[in-house]
Amino acid sequence: MRGENSTLLLLLIVAIMGFLATSLLVVAVVVWLSYYFGSVTIPCLFIAALMLLIAFIIYHVGLKARIREWAERVGVIYEVLNFVREGYHVVTKFFM
Repeated sequence: MRGENSTLLLLLIVAIMGFLATSLLVVAVVVWLSYYFGSVTIPCLFIAALMLLIAFIIYHVGLKARIREWAERVGVIYEVLNFVREGYHVVTKFFM
């Protein structure tokens, strides 16, 4: 159990460090581009649009199919639980 906890802690630290590194990279790129454009607004909009495009690509390439699979699995689980509930009601009506 201790090994699993330390692994989760290390994964959490890596995720936090990755988030911080990405944040610092975005800030550095915005500051660098602001020197060229003479404004901070235009680079912020450019970087936001770029990150939105990256998120859109990641969603459509990697996540959309998996989300559909999860939705189908949840649908199957819902159908099974509904069937069990109906069976329970039939059995309780029969014995009561």
